[in-house]
Amino acid sequence: MHKNYEPLGKHLRLVDTRNSDMVTERLLGINMDKYFMPSVVPRSGMGV
Repeated sequence: MHKNYEPLGKHLRLVDTRNSDMVTERLLGINMDKYFMPSVVPRSGMGV
């Protein structure tokens, strides 16, 4: 079974894109079922 495995790093790339232009105010998080949902984190001090 291990012969079909590939290193995860081959499928990932670093992305550093910031919302410096304040393009969106919608902040999403991921729930335990792996679905996006509106974030419940306090937004103060986040610049959103």
